[in-house]
Amino acid sequence: MKTVYPHSLTVVLSAALAGLALSTVIAEQPAESKSPALPLVEVIPPPPFVIAEPADAGTNAVAAAAIQWLNDNRIAAVFADRNATDAAVRCRVRFHHAPAAERDYKSAFEIKPTAEGAPPLVVIYTAALAAPGVAPEQYQRRVNKETLRGVLLALGIEKCVFFLCNLYEHEDTDALDRKSTNPCPPCQGRVEEWLRNNDLMPRTVVREPEQP
Repeated sequence: MKTVYPHSLTVVLSAALAGLALSTVIAEQPAESKSPALPLVEVIPPPPFVIAEPADAGTNAVAAAAIQWLNDNRIAAVFADRNATDAAVRCRVRFHHAPAAERDYKSAFEIKPTAEGAPPLVVIYTAALAAPGVAPEQYQRRVNKETLRGVLLALGIEKCVFFLCNLYEHEDTDALDRKSTNPCPPCQGRVEEWLRNNDLMPRTVVREPEQP
């Protein structure tokens, strides 16, 4: 005859009853209400209005980072063939790594005259921004600063007298390195005003979510 241990039986029955009670509580819980779907916000960039010519092998990575820096500052820029034409293009950029003879630092970029009606051409002399002992990060910041400054001046934004503004006309590399990579707040306001007046600001579109 099999022996039954009352204590063990009590434990088993208690656990079974507890499990039954728990499943009943879970079953009785109301279904969680779903939160209403939020509107979808989409930022639509303007068409590219700055065209950069494909850089040579010596400046590929540096030029790509500088063009990305333009886009980070709401200056829509892309690489394209130098013969590409588009009515939306307001400025062209060319990166030139070969050192120019006796070129001082202040002229590390040049806005070249173009045919009447053609967008201005900004030439960035990257070799003038490199020097022995300059770290790659510092060199990239210099190219970014001069690319943004050259393009903004070519678009008609005026120079600034504040020595830390990107649009300040510095005298040497030390002054360049002290400058910000961005325009100062008043100059940034002028840049955004130019973008608005030319309908080149990014647009924000709010879309209603799809109903299930």
